[in-house]
Amino acid sequence: MPEKVLVEIDGQSLEVEYGTEILDILKFLSLNTKVVAARIGDNVLDLRTPVTDNSTIQLISLDSQDGIDILRHSTSHILAAAVKELYPDAKLGIGPA
Repeated sequence: MPEKVLVEIDGQSLEVEYGTEILDILKFLSLNTKVVAARIGDNVLDLRTPVTDNSTIQLISLDSQDGIDILRHSTSHILAAAVKELYPDAKLGIGPA
């Protein structure tokens, strides 16, 4: 296991500790606060995902269609959890956010 990994993010390259979370990298670089997720390769990732390989990270902003879709998906889970807490016998449906 390497001690450090090389990441490229928003046109900047830097070396970070193995396992550093994407969110911590964003904070270190003082990047856009409207970022809701990231993409490494074909994988869309939560900002709490640790970086364990040399990677190019693409940011997904709330200003993009992908960002809006992610926000809607996440908030539908929060709404479902709230409904189940208030109404434990409620039946949840399946479908797009």
